[in-house]
Amino acid sequence: MESTWPLEVDAELCVGGAPIGERLPRFVRLVAQSRGVREASAWTHGGGRHVRAGIALRAADLPTAVERAASVAQRCALDAGLGAVVVVAVRVAAPGAAERGLRAG
Repeated sequence: MESTWPLEVDAELCVGGAPIGERLPRFVRLVAQSRGVREASAWTHGGGRHVRAGIALRAADLPTAVERAASVAQRCALDAGLGAVVVVAVRVAAPGAAERGLRAG
């Protein structure tokens, strides 16, 4: 049986990656459209070189949810034109975390 797991994915743009600014809405939209994602949000930090994505997705267990959330963030960053990102952390989202950023879903 699957549950919805609210997670935060913290990712850093690789050297040479495109600025996040105007690409953030496309990134959020792509994350929200990914299989199993119920809600998505994102915001920048670290001088605009980091993106934190709030991703609530369906998975059988927490390890599977973490793996899928990291994969979704990396794939959507590439597809949104941000370039490659390094996922530096995935954690269970604090209540209200999605309220901080650009939302979709």
